[in-house]
Amino acid sequence: MRSNKFPALVVFLSLAIVPHGLSATNQSTTSLKLLGTSKIGSRASSAGTENGFEFRVGPDVDKNFNKQISGSIAPARVPADHVPKPAGNAVTTANSGFFGFDGITHFDQRFAGTGIYTNTQFSLEPPDQGLAVGNGFVLEVVNNALAVYDTSGNRLSGPTAMSQFFGLAPEIVRPSGPFGPFVSDPKAYFDSDTQRWFLTEAVLDVDPTTGNFTGTTGVLIAVSQTPDPTKPFNLFRLDTTDNTGTPDHPGCPCLGDQPLIGADANGFYISTNEFPLFQAGFNGAQIYAMSKTTLAAGSPPPVIHFRSLNFAPGLPFFSVQPATTPPGGSFETANGGTEYFLSSLDFSSTLTNQIAVWAMTNTSSLNDANPNPTLTTVVIDSEVYGQPPDGQQRPGPTPLATVFIPQIFGGKTPPTEKLELIAGNDDRMNQVVFADGKLWSGVNSVVKTPNGPTRIGIAF
Repeated sequence: MRSNKFPALVVFLSLAIVPHGLSATNQSTTSLKLLGTSKIGSRASSAGTENGFEFRVGPDVDKNFNKQISGSIAPARVPADHVPKPAGNAVTTANSGFFGFDGITHFDQRFAGTGIYTNTQFSLEPPDQGLAVGNGFVLEVVNNALAVYDTSGNRLSGPTAMSQFFGLAPEIVRPSGPFGPFVSDPKAYFDSDTQRWFLTEAVLDVDPTTGNFTGTTGVLIAVSQTPDPTKPFNLFRLDTTDNTGTPDHPGCPCLGDQPLIGADANGFYISTNEFPLFQAGFNGAQIYAMSKTTLAAGSPPPVIHFRSLNFAPGLPFFSVQPATTPPGGSFETANGGTEYFLSSLDFSSTLTNQIAVWAMTNTSSLNDANPNPTLTTVVIDSEVYGQPPDGQQRPGPTPLATVFIPQIFGGKTPPTEKLELIAGNDDRMNQVVFADGKLWSGVNSVVKTPNGPTRIGIAF
């Protein structure tokens, strides 16, 4: 039986628990393709004018991965006597005078691009963001555009279309094509150890005539050549199609959905959720490990692929989140270098009180011609967490229905809008930080207020 008292999701790594190793048959070596170099460019010289408000439809693969409470996400379906009931805590900050600054807007994203990329962007939602800070710079990427700011919010370069930055064909040459690859799910990271900036973006190739997916997919990787993100980057591509016999994965060609990134002293790590593109299915989490210093030097390193990670037969792990170490922190040097990962274990989208802790050891071998890291995992008790409901949003400074594009509604008054709920998504693991010998992370979770309804909260 499990104890009624659970440690928080701050994981002390001196646990005397025997981890489970993964079979060598689940490990293979692949490679990166060097694409060339690029630089985050200047902003378009003139403001764009909307003449095409198309939304590009991405692969709806998550519908094949049921992480919702059966039938509804209504709080009434959650067993109330087990839902966490945290005490209310006032929000505090170490810098109460700082209110942030405006980053990339939808307008910036839609009209990013110069030259042949002018007016070639689709409107995308929701605004998936990657953000990294270091050396006095802030690098932001939202969906299909990126920009660099100083820490006061002054824009130094961009916004640049991601298609332009990675040398892809434009998303759409209006009004009816040709079409370029679909890009999504950006991530950004500044590595204080190598003084390099890392960017990733999922990519799906399309038929230029129809815009339909061809089946080939990958993760695009950009690594800066210097500590300054306004300077050139080296570009790489990691294939995630997994139908080329190395070996073939079930149902592939596949998509490496929602890439997650992390790093230790030796490696750069990408984790994806693998879905077949043209049929239902889920092949579990995939982890790719490669030399960080080789990437920083501008060369494509060998890549170790740990594939189709399963908790039990028919029960695949999902969203295995790699850790990063903050500037000034110490990397884990034991066992030839160790990178840690965390993943949640709420397979039934209800409530659970366990998480998985992963350790990739011998990461120093990633710098060798024939890397040989080992991946193990252990399941530990945690505080209770579970599938969150959607959240209420506060009204912003601009009331709904006061700003609209006349041509969308034929010059007529737009329909009355209401303040929508914010999707609570699910309780997959969020960012993981290795600091002070511990792993720090959190998940979205359902919580019960003392005298009110269930709401979305954070278990950490």
